[in-house]
Amino acid sequence: MEFLEISQEQFTAFAAEKTESFLQTPQMAEMLEKRGYKPIFLAVKVNDQIKMAALMTSVSVSGGAKLEINFGPIGNFDQMVYNCFIQELKKYAKNQQALEVKIRPAVDYMVYDSKGQELQEANESFISEMKKLGLTYNGRHVGYEEQDAVAEWQYIKDLSEIHSEEELLKSYNSNAKRNVKKAIKNEVTVKVATYEELFEVERLIGNTGEKRHFATKDLAYYQELYKAFGNKIEFLITYKDEVAIAAGVFIEVNQEFLYLYGGSDGAYGKLGGPFLMQHTAMLHAIERQMKTYNFYGISGNFDGSDGVLKFKQNFGGYITQKVGEFSYYPQPVKYKLIQGMKKILGRV
Repeated sequence: MEFLEISQEQFTAFAAEKTESFLQTPQMAEMLEKRGYKPIFLAVKVNDQIKMAALMTSVSVSGGAKLEINFGPIGNFDQMVYNCFIQELKKYAKNQQALEVKIRPAVDYMVYDSKGQELQEANESFISEMKKLGLTYNGRHVGYEEQDAVAEWQYIKDLSEIHSEEELLKSYNSNAKRNVKKAIKNEVTVKVATYEELFEVERLIGNTGEKRHFATKDLAYYQELYKAFGNKIEFLITYKDEVAIAAGVFIEVNQEFLYLYGGSDGAYGKLGGPFLMQHTAMLHAIERQMKTYNFYGISGNFDGSDGVLKFKQNFGGYITQKVGEFSYYPQPVKYKLIQGMKKILGRV
């Protein structure tokens, strides 16, 4: 097995078949580079064939560089190849004099049904294996504060057996069916936004973020997404009498259509706009021949306090929880010294 840097073209070809996340795409590499991150493409080859690869970012921090891999490496899971990747990544980080490495694998820890009941054994073996390889386990998280684009908890709907709008509606609960019909009766419409209309997307998602206390993006971010992902992305806006009342961002990644961000105007909540937007997005997913629709982030709280989860449960699905976050410190003494100095100076 050989660990090496590969070109963006090589990564693009591999990711076209193997990636399961928009975070491991050449489009996201382009986005991150514009935002000041250096994209690095790494791989493990066996008999000169790429078996596993990752988009890693590097950004300068006090005392060195911080390296980060989100929902990678990608490829058909093989523990030996995965272990090789991690072992060689540690050597690579040392040679690059990196200060910190963070890895959030695209590996499930647990799968739950729609109500939060466990459906399998917890994947403790993967965590144990990573610890044996010298990674520090930072644990799993609950709540929205720890999540942004890297959603540890995800709500997913299987579309593989759904081929028509009638079948799709049948898969919802009575509340979702009623709200979709209500929105149509109220003459609510959903349209694909143009580049010039992205300000409405930013406004609606931004206002919702402020109310619910989750991180939001600026207009430039949505414009960069639009340009980077091309026909793989949709910005949907829901209207009532030409007034934009809800908006969402949806990305196609291989066999999945993912709901990345969304927001709505609460003053129009009784019209059913957000329900019709999700219904429309799933119809588009079926048209694109997607196998799954990923509602993406939820908090991981199953005590009834998560309103976002309650909304998504209306459409039917299951829940996955990723294994969480791992760290590696190539220069542990230097890292601890810098962290200590930051505390003294009152910085995070």
